[in-house]
Amino acid sequence: MVRRLSSIAWFALALAPISANAQDAVGVGPELVAPMQAAEMFKTVCVDTLPDFKKLPAVLSELGFVPAETGTFFNNTDDLSFKVQAHELGPLCTMVFGGDPVSDPFDVTILLAAVALDADKNEKSETGIEILEDGVSVRALLVDGSSFVATHFVHGEPPAIFYRAGLLALN
Repeated sequence: MVRRLSSIAWFALALAPISANAQDAVGVGPELVAPMQAAEMFKTVCVDTLPDFKKLPAVLSELGFVPAETGTFFNNTDDLSFKVQAHELGPLCTMVFGGDPVSDPFDVTILLAAVALDADKNEKSETGIEILEDGVSVRALLVDGSSFVATHFVHGEPPAIFYRAGLLALN
């Protein structure tokens, strides 16, 4: 049985505050990640470790990521992190990365969703990419019932663009 998230739940997931510690913690690298590279990393780390993300630590370790005390994984080179969090509907795999100032933020969120849907590779999928009411977030429902959302936000001094993608594996 597929459970769908209400618009309010989507907004909560898309706009959940990012911990300042996740961006300021030791281990965040200085290198920006190209949007397509980030999308492929999200597929490898989050989509490919569904349904429960239990293989995520091993996959990240193979990719050179190490966990911080917060449970967030960093690789000390890239401005990119991953974390699995408990959510009331199931486990949530998130990725946060620093954005390229040249890329259009909305195009990057669409790219992240497209890669997540393409990784689903099920022709029976009736879902597409939906733009949320806030105008900056997108969501998609994968065939297995997992819910994807991506958004961008401005953080830090000087202000910089960051992206957050999440994949919620429904129980």
